[in-house]
Amino acid sequence: MSKTTTFVNQYPLVIFFCLAYAITWVLWGMLIALSLDIKNPRGGFLNALAIFGPSLAGIILTFVLNGRQGLFDLFARLSPVHAGLRWVGISLLVPFLIIIVALLIGMGMGSPIPAKLTVSIWLLPLLLEAIRIFFAGGPLGEEIGWRGFALPRLLQSHKDTMKASLKLGLVWGIWHAPIYAVAGTGQNEILKSGGSFLILFPAFVIWVMGLAVIFTWLYKSTSGNLLIAILFHTAVNTAAFFPSVIGSQFGMVPLLNAGLTWVVALIVSRTKVFRE
Repeated sequence: MSKTTTFVNQYPLVIFFCLAYAITWVLWGMLIALSLDIKNPRGGFLNALAIFGPSLAGIILTFVLNGRQGLFDLFARLSPVHAGLRWVGISLLVPFLIIIVALLIGMGMGSPIPAKLTVSIWLLPLLLEAIRIFFAGGPLGEEIGWRGFALPRLLQSHKDTMKASLKLGLVWGIWHAPIYAVAGTGQNEILKSGGSFLILFPAFVIWVMGLAVIFTWLYKSTSGNLLIAILFHTAVNTAAFFPSVIGSQFGMVPLLNAGLTWVVALIVSRTKVFRE
């Protein structure tokens, strides 16, 4: 065993988190320093690479630790054969059910009725956004790392599944911090419109920690299938885009969405499979 492999084997999670952060933050730092907007080709390319930081880190460290067989085993967990149609449906529907309930509660609290409720108006834009998100909006770029490499090791080292999930959620949430300064991102646009980073970012991290609990429940329910994690991540990001597609004024919806996410997280955390 080489010195590198021995060192990585001693501190796999610390090295993974450092490498994932380094890849992503260096690239986002370049975008910020050069004032590049992700909507132009160079900016979009660098942002796409940055988003793949966690998965690249997971792939690199899996190869260092377990060689080609380790990579084969990792990628085998992306198989749709073992995903199960029931879990595919759950992973895709839950984020939309949460956001729809958030919208309904918002309207009940006085928010205007969305202007584009006709399915023929919003369905195609939403599907196109889901495809973009699947390939370039985080799921593929992150989940091979967060749920493929980090989560099984956290679960192995923590007897408490909730603590393992929250720890990963915290690291995952903070990883997003620089994107608020990257031109062209939704986070940056919100800040430009008058939002406060000191309020928005902690709220985002708390939401992500709730999502991490649901991710762990899906992970344990499907024996670590990464396709389910990727589909759920795609649905979460697409559902967040849903209010704007139907012409809704966000208002309280993001806060309600975060609160309802935590309600679901607490419910699934009481299931037998989560606690095993």
